[in-house]
Amino acid sequence: MTTSFQNSLRSLCEEFSLDHINISSPERAASVIGGSLIALWGLSRRSLSGLAIAALGGMLVLRGKSGHCSLYEALGIDRSDERESVNELSGL
Repeated sequence: MTTSFQNSLRSLCEEFSLDHINISSPERAASVIGGSLIALWGLSRRSLSGLAIAALGGMLVLRGKSGHCSLYEALGIDRSDERESVNELSGL
């Protein structure tokens, strides 16, 4: 059973990492740290609303871990480090 859960989690992470990275490294770190704190706070409430808050925190952690934000993609925003380094090399 644990192997099945691990495989499911691994495939979920792979699914999210297939999309290109569109978040900068500092923003990724902030998402992971902030999401972790929000998730812990939500779980400490021990209520249904706390569980919803914890889920939102988990989504932020996933956003930071994967480096991809679907909202940024929909809005055409790319703040990835790769784009910034290409712009620096080209003199923009």
